[in-house]
Amino acid sequence: MQSFLQVVFLVGALSALSEAFSPLAPPLPRSAAVVLRAPALRSGLRSLRADYEPNTDTEAALKFKVRPGPIRGTLRTTQGKLRKQLLETHPPTLDKNSSTHSVALQDPFSHKPYLSNWHCLGFAQRFDWTKPTELNIGDIPLVVWKNGTDVLVAPNVCKHLGSTLHEGAIDEEGCLVCPYHGLKHGREHAIGKTMMHQGKLYWTPDTTLHATPPSIPNINAKGFVHSFLEFDMDASLEDCAMNTMDVNHPGWVHHGTIGFGNRGGPTDVIHRELSDRSVSLQFKYNANRVVSATKGKGRSTKNFHFYELPCFTWSVVTFGQDRLLYIGADFLPLSRHKTRWFVTVVHNYYTNPIQKKAVEMAARLILSQDQQQMGRQSKYDDMRKLVSSKHHLPFEEAVDWIRNKIGHYYLYPVAADLAPYMGEH
Repeated sequence: MQSFLQVVFLVGALSALSEAFSPLAPPLPRSAAVVLRAPALRSGLRSLRADYEPNTDTEAALKFKVRPGPIRGTLRTTQGKLRKQLLETHPPTLDKNSSTHSVALQDPFSHKPYLSNWHCLGFAQRFDWTKPTELNIGDIPLVVWKNGTDVLVAPNVCKHLGSTLHEGAIDEEGCLVCPYHGLKHGREHAIGKTMMHQGKLYWTPDTTLHATPPSIPNINAKGFVHSFLEFDMDASLEDCAMNTMDVNHPGWVHHGTIGFGNRGGPTDVIHRELSDRSVSLQFKYNANRVVSATKGKGRSTKNFHFYELPCFTWSVVTFGQDRLLYIGADFLPLSRHKTRWFVTVVHNYYTNPIQKKAVEMAARLILSQDQQQMGRQSKYDDMRKLVSSKHHLPFEEAVDWIRNKIGHYYLYPVAADLAPYMGEH
């Protein structure tokens, strides 16, 4: 009986997880102003409500206006979480002639190279701080080690004769000792700064970056549990970004007995361009009859998705009155055609250890299906430029948005990109 219940938990979780991994977010014109209203919450997350109005006075970026009002219930709205994140990362300005609070989205990352962003290097609990760790961002080899309480990141190349450093030792002073000649590498060899955020280690070489890493709502909220998953996809970061915003692939890639498999696509789609580098989307989705039968709440779910260029996304699925599932992912390029996904799964249902494991298993199944498709993506870039993007399916505005925008915030990183941050190194 227990095994049967685990299967039921797995299939039920799979339905919501499948939808969470399948966002769509086509943009509105940049001249739009987005007005998000935070509705009162009584028994859970209500339908997200938003509208937009022309704002021709703002040329640089959108104005994000949130009308004040009471927020009741046990959960905050997704808009409230998003507004809080935007307020933390974008300096607010008050419009004295308006009763609404206005946040001009002066993008702190605009016109900056890809490396100037925060980069997720891994889940904090999976680092062994007794020794250095090697990793890379594209063609930039890095080594990570702990110097007392500080986490340091440096090029994985000795400043003497070029040995790699990740097989060296960390001495009592917290210096990384090269295994070739014993040369010590301390704080003066490190580049940029690191931050532990929501269970992940982030690094940026840009010490002038004041924004915090992107956040996933409710990860530490009462009644929620979370899991960390890591997958390597045999595809470029661009392909991974477009996959997360593609609403058409789930009916084929995730179709099957335990997939949600609705080839009809979403309904009631509303999308917003929140800034030049971020978009949001809300829609309803109907799972197939086999999977949705396990919910006991009807087939339709409500969905909200958020994508921030170049490499962060989160989504929330609500089904029934108060069951919420968040999926967040940071993308890290390992090579031109390999990208690591650091995935966080957050939910307030199936929270005991057995149920939580079932949700994690469902997430792994969904990700393995994406992994299979990412492996099918052609690696012949020149041929893809000649052939691809000649045909379009419905609801592909978001894919086009990614394709057109991502080049402004992401170019495959190479060693020369690190040079401006190295100083005397």
